[in-house]
Amino acid sequence: MVGRVALLQSLGLAGARQKADELLSAFVERAAGFAQATYGQDAEDIVRADRDLRRFLVFFFGKMLFTTKGDGIHCRFLELLDDLTRVGRYAWGAALLAHTFADLSTGTGRETTVGGFAPFLQVWSYYYLPLGRATEVDPTAVPLARRWLPLVSTATYTFQLDVLRRHVRDFPALLVVWVPYASYGDADQPWVVSGRGLFRRDIWVHCLNEIEPLCLRLAVHTLGLHQRWIDEAEPRGIGRKTRGKAKTVDWRTHFPEQFSDWHRAG
Repeated sequence: MVGRVALLQSLGLAGARQKADELLSAFVERAAGFAQATYGQDAEDIVRADRDLRRFLVFFFGKMLFTTKGDGIHCRFLELLDDLTRVGRYAWGAALLAHTFADLSTGTGRETTVGGFAPFLQVWSYYYLPLGRATEVDPTAVPLARRWLPLVSTATYTFQLDVLRRHVRDFPALLVVWVPYASYGDADQPWVVSGRGLFRRDIWVHCLNEIEPLCLRLAVHTLGLHQRWIDEAEPRGIGRKTRGKAKTVDWRTHFPEQFSDWHRAG
């Protein structure tokens, strides 16, 4: 495990917090100034530039894209960063889905936090769940999170969770839709056309030591159909937490089929 505080100190970001009256853009600019003061500015210092890049990537993967509910950062990223030429070839989108699926499936009934890249779930909910939606301020901004002005609440997370659950329970199922490509034709989305042959099968998405099934037969819902609404009396989850220890699975022993699929670049 890599300590979050020690890593932030190495990046020059230890203690950097957004002030109460500070806009997000101003905070990001101020934090970038801290990091630039710490990073090597000498273009000829290749060794330090390489080290700074690796430190940033560990922070980016461990505390942004693939966050956990604790402060630690798993050392599984270190092996991948040993050869930086591999980083650009990794399927980070599929890895993000695998990590998100795995973390969501281990939540307990009263949790108010979630691992993974929270803006991914947040923006998805803004688009496809007309419930507690933020205010859209710029429909063309990129990245997508910049298109919305989030609602700010002073209520506790537990109270907000209770309210959200009550609203979700009473929400009409047919209003939950997933139509990201509704206004596009086949010419605008060749990746969907080429993938239609896979819609009736399941594949595996991989994130280093995590492997999760991706049910592509459900992907037809992205073409305009309503999603299925699964009514469960109790929330899913294992009902317990693991503290101070990252989840690690020996896939070669427990799931040889999935491990072979990963080695075949499935």
